[in-house]
Amino acid sequence: MAQKKSAIPLKIKEFIKYIKSSGLVKYSDANKEYLFSINEGAKMPLEKLKNIYNHEVTGGDYYDYKDYILASLDDVIDLVFEPKAQQIIPSSFGGLVKLNTYKEFNSTSEPSNDLSLWLEYLERLFPVHKEREVIVKYLAHMFQKPLERPSWHLLFTSDTGTGKGFLFSDILTHLLCKQVSQVSSYSDVTAKHSTCFDSTMLLMLDDPKSKSESTMIQIKSKLSEPYIAVERKYEAASMVKIFTRVILASNEKRPLKLDENERRWFAPEYMEHKVNTGETQLFITKLSEWLNDGGLEAIHEYLLSYSLDGFNHKSVYQTDTLKSMIASSVPVLVEELSDWIEDKIVFSWDELVATFQAPNNLLKKYITELGYKQTRTTIQRKKLRLWHPASYSTEQVKETFNPTKLF
Repeated sequence: MAQKKSAIPLKIKEFIKYIKSSGLVKYSDANKEYLFSINEGAKMPLEKLKNIYNHEVTGGDYYDYKDYILASLDDVIDLVFEPKAQQIIPSSFGGLVKLNTYKEFNSTSEPSNDLSLWLEYLERLFPVHKEREVIVKYLAHMFQKPLERPSWHLLFTSDTGTGKGFLFSDILTHLLCKQVSQVSSYSDVTAKHSTCFDSTMLLMLDDPKSKSESTMIQIKSKLSEPYIAVERKYEAASMVKIFTRVILASNEKRPLKLDENERRWFAPEYMEHKVNTGETQLFITKLSEWLNDGGLEAIHEYLLSYSLDGFNHKSVYQTDTLKSMIASSVPVLVEELSDWIEDKIVFSWDELVATFQAPNNLLKKYITELGYKQTRTTIQRKKLRLWHPASYSTEQVKETFNPTKLF
């Protein structure tokens, strides 16, 4: 049984102070109560508190004070991700709180006062000054205004080994306290229990491949929507506000098939080696050494103080590189429609919509461009609107149409 507060030994009070400063809280979910380590982001059985106690406190009297120690911990009922908010957030239930898992970069190391390697690295990746300005402001915005999720994202294309992956893995991942996700498949993004947008600030799409128009449409919605449905394992799906920026990196010159009005991507000039692969690797090695000697701290200060004048997180211009991608894009949906109509020839609108999970306006646009038109006719006393080759007569439409699925 817990002791009265006046009888609590100093060593117990010191132990409570220690575990709270170490980031331990009590967390309850639909299954049971746990210890939760804020620093490790991990759940542990409550019994593990005894192990910690025996390691830190002399004397085997843990059970005499167990209830008191547990009652001293913050009682967390939900984990949330809210940049810039306080770590412990009161809930609508007295005594129960929510835990904000968002972390900000914090280092005791002194920042380097020489940014020359960082600036050279940026110039190597993004040689066009105007484009480099946009990208640096995009990155700076992520640290200065993490709550404002842009509706457009970064599309990097390059030769192999130019260092674009280094930006994510060795710089941004650390500055964002590992609140990032990296996948190489679009299916990892659209999967039922995907964690790509769950409690993250940045998603790296590492050279993904897709030929499905419907997949790309799903991805597009996740790029611009402020809220998405997140379904963690063993929990019901819920709509959560997301803050995740996206970088798509590819070695292909046109990794996506884009529409002419595309505004969700900012694509700088295709990256190439300044000299050759060997020279680039020597430079990256030097940059890596500098990062461990105050470089990361210097970059963090640089991004926090970088001016955001002229930056619009809701709109960005189309680069020449993006326009070139658009010009060479034949939508995947057009290719899929072309294959499908070779067998169907005459069909109803409902059949088309059921086959292709795409916006109606796109379906109508593309099927019309493929030489189809709509005719109203009557078959088996049913009035129908059927799509068919523009050259077909009404009689040909009736002869070709297979009404099995409709009657």
